[in-house]
Amino acid sequence: MNRLLLSTFVLLFSGSAFAETDVQMLYRNYDDSRTVVTSPSLDLSSTFNNDQQKVSAGYAQDVVTSSSADVTTFSSSGTIHEERHEFSGGMETVVPDGTLAIGYVQSDEHDYHSKIVSAGGTREFFTKNTVVGFGFASGDDTINSSANPTFDERMRNQVYSLSLTQILSKKSLIQFLYDFRVENGYLASPYRKAKFDDG
Repeated sequence: MNRLLLSTFVLLFSGSAFAETDVQMLYRNYDDSRTVVTSPSLDLSSTFNNDQQKVSAGYAQDVVTSSSADVTTFSSSGTIHEERHEFSGGMETVVPDGTLAIGYVQSDEHDYHSKIVSAGGTREFFTKNTVVGFGFASGDDTINSSANPTFDERMRNQVYSLSLTQILSKKSLIQFLYDFRVENGYLASPYRKAKFDDG
């Protein structure tokens, strides 16, 4: 049996003419005979200075109870319970003919920790009919293993992105996207092992 429940609502507050706060809460639940997933999240954002600046913050949690082929070998019951907590924050500002933004995301599990710092922006040309977007993100992950308390590895990654959007008419546009990702460090799973037969 598959079941998916989704509940969301938005609260808008306008305490002054110069700031508007948006609060968004979301709850997801998935349940079948083998896997149960619950994912609550909370996102807040505020705009200031006549929508010229925006700050945002968020929190999300994933709780998974399931059977995993990777962990069954190390667990007598063959059942795992995982929790992930994610915190995020960002700021965006309007500049002449474009925008600039910075962001931070931190995600923590009992055997995996990730930190990502990002920056990007947009630039408009030709009376705003052409928009160029650019971005950069740098991640630093720490990988552990519940099967081996001494296991401790690192993985670093960088993502470069470019985009070009051209408005063709009131009803059509064309967009090009390019992403380039570089990863260094431990790229495997600490729960997977390969067996070699010399014979």
